[in-house]
Amino acid sequence: LDPNDAAALALKLAAGIAEWPLDVPAFLGAVNRCKDASLRSGEKLSEHLGVSDAIERVFSSADALNSSFIAPSERRDRARSDGVGEDDGGDDDSLSSEETNPPLDPATRRVRDALKLDFDELLDVYQAIESLGSLFVGILLASFARLLESLGDGPTAWSRAGHSLIRLVLIVLEC
Repeated sequence: LDPNDAAALALKLAAGIAEWPLDVPAFLGAVNRCKDASLRSGEKLSEHLGVSDAIERVFSSADALNSSFIAPSERRDRARSDGVGEDDGGDDDSLSSEETNPPLDPATRRVRDALKLDFDELLDVYQAIESLGSLFVGILLASFARLLESLGDGPTAWSRAGHSLIRLVLIVLEC
């Protein structure tokens, strides 16, 4: 998010008129707990409700979806500007994105860089949702339908969304 969008989102969140972005590690953990066979039925139901609520909350909200799945370089830049996650000079044992993902063609790289969208993280979330079965995929699709309805009808409503609309449409198409 650019500084103006980040500030606008912070104000919306403080006023309670926007949804928080998806906490991907927490969401993936909740999905894994849903699949835990050792849970009692009441615990499993609670986990399923939490995951379905997260899907509905994030994927039906333009604000939440546009502030989720931010590319790793963008997250590092934002953390540095906030003074969080400063490099302590220590060795980082994690692999760079170049080491874990095959190189992209230049055009694809430019699109990803311009949209600041983490397609790999988005794919992880979609695959996690899909692993829970058709009910959860249906919740995702219904949430997308509510999102598109919330944008309104006609070219004027869609043109107001601007650059953010491109991110939303790509997220929907990737899922």
